[in-house]
Amino acid sequence: MITIDRKVTSQEGSGGTALESYNVPGSFVRHFNETVYLARSGGPNPWDTPNLFAADTTWAIGVALWRSGADLPVDQARSFRVTTPGFTDRYLRHRDGLARTDVVTGSSGSLLKADATFVIRRGLADPSCYSIESRDFPGDYLRHADFRVRLNGNDNTDLFRRDATFCAQPGEGGVRLEPVNELGTNIRHYAEEVWVASNGGAHTYDNPASYHQDVSWAVGSPWTP
Repeated sequence: MITIDRKVTSQEGSGGTALESYNVPGSFVRHFNETVYLARSGGPNPWDTPNLFAADTTWAIGVALWRSGADLPVDQARSFRVTTPGFTDRYLRHRDGLARTDVVTGSSGSLLKADATFVIRRGLADPSCYSIESRDFPGDYLRHADFRVRLNGNDNTDLFRRDATFCAQPGEGGVRLEPVNELGTNIRHYAEEVWVASNGGAHTYDNPASYHQDVSWAVGSPWTP
C-alpha cells in the first residue's frame, strides 16, 4: 500500500507530493532510468542512490488521464459529424441497435435526423465525463460491447454505466470520445460502422490510416431539436 506522505521540495525547487510505502516506512515511489521503484535514499540498490533522490520521488498530482479535457454541453441535444476529409457529410446515428454513420442533409427524413441526434448527459460512471442518450429513445445510451458501439437501454449495472461513459478530449477538428474502461481507445467510424478502436491495434478497425481524423467528431446543432 502507498500512502501520500507530505509535501516536499525537489532539488530544482518545484513543489510536489512524495508517496511513501505504508508497510515499508522510509521507502518512496521513485523513477530511475525510466523505471519506477520503491526506493530508500542510500540503500543498497542502484535506484537507492541519494543523487536526485528528493526530485525523483516528488510527483505532481493532476487530473486523472481518463477524465475529460474538453467540455460538452450537458443536457442539450447535439449531433456528431464526421471530420475525416471526404466524409464530412456523414453523422453518427443509430440504426437497428447499432451505431454507424450516414449522410444527413436538410432534406433527409425525420427518422434519420432523429437517429442522428443525441442528448449529452453527465457520465453514468464518472460525472467528469459524458454519456450519450438517444434523442428518439429516451433512456437508451450509446455503449460499447465487444468493441462495437451500440444503443442499449440502461440496465443500471456497473458494467453498463462504464460501457456508456466516454471522456471528451481535444481532437483534430473536434473532440475524441474515450471509453472510461477501455483506455487507449476512442469512438471511431470505420467502413460506416462505429467501434471503440486503438491506433494500430490487432483489429481491422484499428487501422492507423486516418485514425486521428476518424476518431474526431464535430459537435454541432442537433438535426432534431
